Amino acid sequence: MKSDAELGQRLRAWRQALGLTQAQMAERLGLHIGVLKKYETGQNTPGGEALAAYARTGVNMNWLLTGEGEMFPRKAPEPQPETSQEQAFAGFLPPDHPHARRWAALIQLVEEEPDEARRDAILAELLTRAQEALELSELRRAVHALRAASKAAQG
Repeated sequence: MKSDAELGQRLRAWRQALGLTQAQMAERLGLHIGVLKKYETGQNTPGGEALAAYARTGVNMNWLLTGEGEMFPRKAPEPQPETSQEQAFAGFLPPDHPHARRWAALIQLVEEEPDEARRDAILAELLTRAQEALELSELRRAVHALRAASKAAQG
């Protein structure tokens, strides 16, 4: 790994590429904002848990740690739909799915972003938020089940 200051500059650049404030990034990573600020200024070096949190945001870890390569991971070219965004759902969602139109609209909005890096950042943000929502839903179900079990045991 190169110097802590250079790593801090890349951490800051990644946060800015995602369009996040330090407070928003700290919340997403599960860090105190003061810790994030020290990482970005090179005063402290992130450990394994913090680096894993950064990896979950979609950054190319090789670039983050060494400065080599691209900020966003390279991916294989995606097949283009033959005629419309709705065809992107062929085999994925039936045409009568209640959210098919919203998914198609979301894809169209993201694809209209001319900057590829910004599109990747938008997709990373959407994926992170979806994962967080799923985790929260699972936690709520677990709490509900625990409360039901506790009530059943009490009475």
